[in-house]
Amino acid sequence: MRIWWTLAALLFVVGCTRSALPPTGDDGGAPPDLLVGDDGGTPPDLLVGGDGGGACGECAAGATETMSCGSSVGACKAGTQTRTCSATCSWGSWSSCTGSVGPSPETCGDGVDNNCNGVTDEGCSCSPVDAGHGSSIALPGNIAKMVSDPKLCFIYALQVGTNPRLLVLDTGNKDILTAIDLPGAADLDVSPNGKYLVVSQPSLPAFSIIDKGLWTVANTVPVAKPPQRIEVSDGGVVYYVSYDPTKSDYAETHRIEIAVGADTKINTWIDYQPDVELSADGNFLYTGGTALLPNVTRYDVSSGMEVTVDSGGWDHGHGFPNPEQWTYLSPNGEHLYYASYQLDAHNLPFVTGITNGRVFAEDAAGTFFIGEDGVFDAQLVMRVGTFPFYLIAAALTAGDREVWLVHDGRAYYQNVDDFLAGVALGVRARAPAPLSSYTITRIVADPVRPRVYGLDGAHQRVVAIDATSGLATGAIIVGSQPSDITVSASGGTLWVGHEAALELGKIDLASWQFSGFVQVPIDSFDVEALGNAQVAAIDLQGDSPTLVDATTGAVTDSAQLLLTGGALAATADGKSLFLGESGTTSGNVFRYDVSSGMLVQTARSNPNNLTGFPNPARSVQCAADGSFVFYGGYSVEGTGLATLNYTQADTILTVTPDDRLAISETKVYRASDGKLLGSLAVTGTSQAASADSKKLYIVTGGTLHTIDLTQY
Repeated sequence: MRIWWTLAALLFVVGCTRSALPPTGDDGGAPPDLLVGDDGGTPPDLLVGGDGGGACGECAAGATETMSCGSSVGACKAGTQTRTCSATCSWGSWSSCTGSVGPSPETCGDGVDNNCNGVTDEGCSCSPVDAGHGSSIALPGNIAKMVSDPKLCFIYALQVGTNPRLLVLDTGNKDILTAIDLPGAADLDVSPNGKYLVVSQPSLPAFSIIDKGLWTVANTVPVAKPPQRIEVSDGGVVYYVSYDPTKSDYAETHRIEIAVGADTKINTWIDYQPDVELSADGNFLYTGGTALLPNVTRYDVSSGMEVTVDSGGWDHGHGFPNPEQWTYLSPNGEHLYYASYQLDAHNLPFVTGITNGRVFAEDAAGTFFIGEDGVFDAQLVMRVGTFPFYLIAAALTAGDREVWLVHDGRAYYQNVDDFLAGVALGVRARAPAPLSSYTITRIVADPVRPRVYGLDGAHQRVVAIDATSGLATGAIIVGSQPSDITVSASGGTLWVGHEAALELGKIDLASWQFSGFVQVPIDSFDVEALGNAQVAAIDLQGDSPTLVDATTGAVTDSAQLLLTGGALAATADGKSLFLGESGTTSGNVFRYDVSSGMLVQTARSNPNNLTGFPNPARSVQCAADGSFVFYGGYSVEGTGLATLNYTQADTILTVTPDDRLAISETKVYRASDGKLLGSLAVTGTSQAASADSKKLYIVTGGTLHTIDLTQY
């Protein structure tokens, strides 16, 4: 990834020269808990703060801060969240928002702004089609984009190709009201208040303003450069980007006040062929680049110029893999969708989940969104309804209760309840199901309770299993594409790693409650608890070990190394971390002292005259006291990593806490010398040893099996 990006950058420098759709859904449950998002305005006011006395870094150790969170618009009520300064004098992550009331779907006729967007009963004059009675209409030509009118019963669809037109779809009568010819049309946008409808026409170059009463072009505004993507604010400020072929299609951003007409360039060479989105208040412009510089950036444009606020952090800021020219900002300003990911729109380095493609629409309450292949829970970033085909465009109307979906020359309209009826949006805790209904790929044993925890990555769940009965006792929905789990030494916290998000999930095991996410600078593919004080993570690429303070959630250290496919293992006291690389002909294992919250390398293996272990698997297991480590087909002495104790070709999956046994998928060995002690009656890779080292738990075939280890 980084080599490609560097080469691309170098080359640039050198070259500057579905009838009604059958719904499918997730399990139901109680009505969704109301989750809270920011109201899209100014940053929350600080209510209470530490005095900063004696600060050794950015804050005083032990100090706390409290700030308001959520929205106070309409039916919403703001809450509070806190953060604590760590022993290393850095602020931890903000806690979850408490005491707040979040948005809910608009209830027609109650005179209340239920979805907290500043408008009461919007869309209620547009009656959605009854559930189960959806249908479709034919559309002429190729549709590139659809947007809903925020006030009226219309959807605007941009037809591109040989005969570009703006189609006005009447959602009340379910037909095409009119079509407006627009030569060379490339993009369209409607202001949040519905006052302005604009279409970019790079071939002129100009953009057109549409008269929504006469359905004609009210005015065509000439511009300095060919406008590609376009956005318009409530106040009539238009932003457009123009790709300059003389500069390898890098873009300029321009700003025009419709009432004045003066075209002002506010940024140059921002991205390669970007898409743009404007926040509802008109203060922030988002640009999502493609190809050469695949990243997303947020600019403050409130002053009339672009001031960079933040940008995406995927792959250490090098960019997202192969993003399409598509960026979508949710109506409430909480989520930004780019490169098939959901990002926190107020904190772009925080990637919160994967969407499997473009996102076309999200409801005003921020509870669900429409992607290319289905309906997703917006808070859980989890698909809850699947379409029978991939979409090319979509829009929500009738107070977000009706969805229009475009595929293969037709627009299908359906009631949203066809997909969401009975679905508990935003609810993480789920009732237990038979263990056979889960796909368990990883298990860990609770060190203090007779309980085992299984990871079902396919369904985004962590499952609690009673170790005595073998029955599932509960399940919690975690983040997008969960990949690993680990438990703190005291059994207080279960940590969840994610392959497709820059976050660590936390579950409080005493209460069996999801307690939020910790933002990290990498995807947390592999995670390892370091006693009770810290948790370590490493990314899918495997070259960036990262340490997180388990109390505050603060990232204390993160290193980008020249490694591939790293795996982690930790000593019982949480003071030492082993990292074994893979996917190379000369892999090595490293030992770090992490007792200070920093990654301090203390040893590195150097077998075969420094050429490393040949093609080691992505696996490392260590003794509880760190005296040995299994890596690369050997038992290696753990302190200096210079002595090979013995050959162990069978990949070791579990070392018992008493360091007596080393267990593979099928066999049990004596850890001290590698002597084979016997075979397992039940085999499986999802295994974990009990805290007393007397039992081995294996989940296979939908059953929890318990093996008596005292027989070996």
